[in-house]
Amino acid sequence: MIQHSRDAARREEVARELGTRGDPSALDALSDALMDEDCRVRWRAADAIGGLRDVRAAGPLIDALRDRESRVRASAAAGLRSLGEGAIAPLIEALKSIDWGVRREAARLLRGIGEPAVALLIASLSDDKLEARRDAADALGKIGDARAVAALIDTLRDPHWIVRSKAAEALGRIGDERAVTPLAAVSRDGDWRVRYEAVRALGNVGTNAIAPLREALRDGAYPVSTEAKAVLAKVERRHARQ
Repeated sequence: MIQHSRDAARREEVARELGTRGDPSALDALSDALMDEDCRVRWRAADAIGGLRDVRAAGPLIDALRDRESRVRASAAAGLRSLGEGAIAPLIEALKSIDWGVRREAARLLRGIGEPAVALLIASLSDDKLEARRDAADALGKIGDARAVAALIDTLRDPHWIVRSKAAEALGRIGDERAVTPLAAVSRDGDWRVRYEAVRALGNVGTNAIAPLREALRDGAYPVSTEAKAVLAKVERRHARQ
């Protein structure tokens, strides 16, 4: 329907009209329009698809997150946001995308959805893809739901340093005292970047972190020992007030 016209302005108008009608049967035609050569048509199509509020639209909208035009990507993101919980499963799958921009936007949208996304994000901590595990840990930390603590503690043993560091950072954001002992162990990790995040996190999970922080003062990596000094001072001040 949309592609039948050679006039880009007319194709844009048709996409807009289909969006105004809000007819779910227009989804296929609008999805095809997301591949139009004219960015105005793609933008109108993304905007119209988002307006349908149909969970079947999640796939085409995620594809549109790859568009080279920022306003098309913005409309696609807004459409996915409007789907709410209906977008969770497709967004979790998008964490595995080879396109970093898609992964970044998917993680951001999942953080915005918040608690309803926690269960599937926890499951993603065991995904085969490094990027999915990393972004899931990051999103869980920013959501801040304590249901993720046990899984994040397990993730401190991930084979890749960046996933371990994101898990440590997430545990620090959540601030649950169950993480003290696991974080103390990770403050001796073989990678200084993981130790650094573990030390930072220990400052947010209770006063029982004093002993591992004192040990971290002797860390051979300057950023770690420096951070340990600052965090230890903060924890000791908090302990003194109690």
